Amino acid sequence: MKAVLFALNAKYIHSNLAIRSLSAYAAKLFPVEICEYTINQNLDDILADLYRRQPDLIGFSCYIFNVEPTLKLISSLKKLLPRCRILLGGPETSYRAKELLEYYPEIDFIISGEGEIPFFSLLKQAGSEQGDFSSIPALHYRDGGQGVQTEEVPQLPAQRLLGQAAALSQLLEGCGGRIAPGGDGGGPQSQRRQQQGQESAYMDLFHWYHLTDKPMR
Repeated sequence: MKAVLFALNAKYIHSNLAIRSLSAYAAKLFPVEICEYTINQNLDDILADLYRRQPDLIGFSCYIFNVEPTLKLISSLKKLLPRCRILLGGPETSYRAKELLEYYPEIDFIISGEGEIPFFSLLKQAGSEQGDFSSIPALHYRDGGQGVQTEEVPQLPAQRLLGQAAALSQLLEGCGGRIAPGGDGGGPQSQRRQQQGQESAYMDLFHWYHLTDKPMR
């Protein structure tokens, strides 16, 4: 099964940490492609790239600035790839998952809240012939035409930090040490100084995770 995580960023200098965290969490068993564009790029060009990738499942990261073009993209994509399963997540879908499932038949799944554990579980079930989605936490989906909502996922901050640490490592390697997670204020050097403490904590966890077999407590 081929899975893709997709994000429409506000600017080309921005990178989506959320999809990198999900990808890093799932990477030990499932390789996941990451695909990023900006809201200013032509939707037809984006659609052509997604079609070329031929995913079996594609997850969209939805925020207030990208949810409308993302929904337009999903409607067109489902016509081209009817067998591809569509997953949504992010702050603009978590609180209105039931509404979105009712109005957009193209959407197959929505994850509410933190997505690392539900996304990993969804990959395991979607790849089997008789997947049991009822066991996946924080998932909204349809069963017999009716919307279903599973129990919320318990928050596991330590595991989430490990996923973000691995994602942050990939991000730093890809941008040469420059980060622009949410805005332009102060320029790259200023942003790096402001976030040095957080990055250091993530990287400490990342190195610990790869250098020991002891479970995180």
